[in-house]
Amino acid sequence: MRQLMDRHERKECDRLITESFLTSNAYAENGVLLSYVSTDIEVDTYSIIDKALNDGKCVYVPKCYEGSIMRFFRIFSFSDLAKGYFEISEPSGETEEYDGESAVCIVPALSYDPYGGRLGYGMGFYDRFLSANRQLYTVGLCYESNIMPRLPVEEYDISVKKIITEVRTIDTEV
Repeated sequence: MRQLMDRHERKECDRLITESFLTSNAYAENGVLLSYVSTDIEVDTYSIIDKALNDGKCVYVPKCYEGSIMRFFRIFSFSDLAKGYFEISEPSGETEEYDGESAVCIVPALSYDPYGGRLGYGMGFYDRFLSANRQLYTVGLCYESNIMPRLPVEEYDISVKKIITEVRTIDTEV
């Protein structure tokens, strides 16, 4: 569905989602941001990461390892990134690692439901990381067309606390 979106439509949706995230309390109240680095078919995170870096926030992005292990390392600019596991941009080295402090974490998914359930990419990287870091305020960025009425959730799946689309914000902690 994401691949079939018109490129201009997707760019406008990305702009609206980014604007909603950057004006949210979750962003304003946290000096630390954990975010995936988006690929061509994901909601754009480059604008969010750029703004966070310019706002002086500590920005950490994931680095994946064999065995479905994921660790977050701090970046200071996009030049700190290189193609890594799965050809996804990730920190080129192992700099300052995220240490468990209070933060907002943008969680990737193929789809979300209004309850915070997510359909991930099937490797369990984020579920493992989030289960060990329950203090994080988790946010899903998703195109409205990818919100499903209800997704199957297993006991090890970790739901997000907020979902932002181009038309609405869904607080799942009601």
